[in-house]
Amino acid sequence: MKFASPNIRLTADLYPSLTAALFVVIALWLDDQATIALWLDDQLGGSLPFIFCPVKRILRTGSNWIQSKGFTVWFTGLPGSGKSTVSHALYEAFLNLGLKRCELLDGDVVRTHISKGLGFSRTDRDTNILRIGWVAQLLTKHGIPNIVAAISPYRETRKQVRAMVTDGAQPDSFVEVFVKCPLEECMRRDPKGLYKAARKGEVKWVTGVDDPYEEPEDPEIVLDTTVLDVVSEVDILLQYLQSRGLILPGEYFTP
Repeated sequence: MKFASPNIRLTADLYPSLTAALFVVIALWLDDQATIALWLDDQLGGSLPFIFCPVKRILRTGSNWIQSKGFTVWFTGLPGSGKSTVSHALYEAFLNLGLKRCELLDGDVVRTHISKGLGFSRTDRDTNILRIGWVAQLLTKHGIPNIVAAISPYRETRKQVRAMVTDGAQPDSFVEVFVKCPLEECMRRDPKGLYKAARKGEVKWVTGVDDPYEEPEDPEIVLDTTVLDVVSEVDILLQYLQSRGLILPGEYFTP
């Protein structure tokens, strides 16, 4: 929620009459609207009364009282491209920044729970991705940042998920991230032995081998994991999220 600035600027001379009002504002709004306390502090030149210093410190240092907007960062790419690595790194970055109310949905983990029993046919893959998308839109709807790492090979299904997440939310609440890596490099990495098993005929419907991967046509972000390291990738992601107003500027995470 945005707050319109009044025509007059608050000054230190108003401290006596504002003390009670500030206390009420913080008590009533801190749960969901902590930004107003920060705005008041800025209006006072960063000098809220002494009694509010603990509150200021909590707000400024990124506790879970600092709320971001709900959004979904959706990582898509070939098996072995680096989706899990960068998604986990971004999740840890969120926690370090104070975004305690965030969730990570890893495709492999989801398959063992809400998609248990599904195979890898196109129909089953679509069902799996749409289930993850439904969870992502629910989290986004309730203001919880969430990260999804899933192969999600089909372009049309990803479009359905985007529409699902942004329905009733801001258009920029869905951030598609293409984790780019040539198939040959993914096969060389092969962290789970999936490509090796496919070559031996032990598994079928492996994306990139006997099932297609449709690259995003217009993703918000492209991360080439043959060029970028994880630190650089996370930095790119955080800068993008900040530029779209989805997370607070870095100054609010500084003690």
